[in-house]
Amino acid sequence: MSLVSQVVTYAKSLFHDINLHPSTNSSSLLFSVFSITEISESADSVTPEILAIELEILSAGITNSPKIQKIFKNPLYSENLKLQILLSLFPGLSIRIKALLLILTERKHLYLLPQISSEFLFFLSRTKKQSVFNLTICTFLPEQFGKQLLNQLRLFTKGKDCFLKIFYNPRILGGVIIDYDSLSLDLSIFKEFSYFFTNF
Repeated sequence: MSLVSQVVTYAKSLFHDINLHPSTNSSSLLFSVFSITEISESADSVTPEILAIELEILSAGITNSPKIQKIFKNPLYSENLKLQILLSLFPGLSIRIKALLLILTERKHLYLLPQISSEFLFFLSRTKKQSVFNLTICTFLPEQFGKQLLNQLRLFTKGKDCFLKIFYNPRILGGVIIDYDSLSLDLSIFKEFSYFFTNF
């Protein structure tokens, strides 16, 4: 089985394992590596959206840290060590995600987490007809601003549920960059000056 097929299989298995009832707390979620808002904290209310957030957090933890990325790409480090790193960094993961991590550890596939996360989010957005937006900013996103932005995006998508993924780029001095499908709206401030000074 090819790696692409394995990624799809993992994502589909996780997606079909959970009851696909809508979240009782909110139809739109705000995701950030540093903060999660508008989701229920009850253990009995784990939804596909929350699983998607957990996968995104794990993916960001691997891809955004050069040190962790090197460990996960180095076959000299054991899979159990990689698993312990993830569990120590993110101790509040749901049982379903922990079960997935154990399976990936046994099969030496932990490095596939970023691809599994993307594939799971694809299934989620297609099944629930959600719109996925990528937001690139330079600093923390205030919760109130995030909620206002979600409301505006709902208007843009004519009432569709939105899943907002936040990325941090220190080269942006201010403002935001919003990506949706093939569209990109660059509202960043002093982007050119930032690029100049970092390459001077």
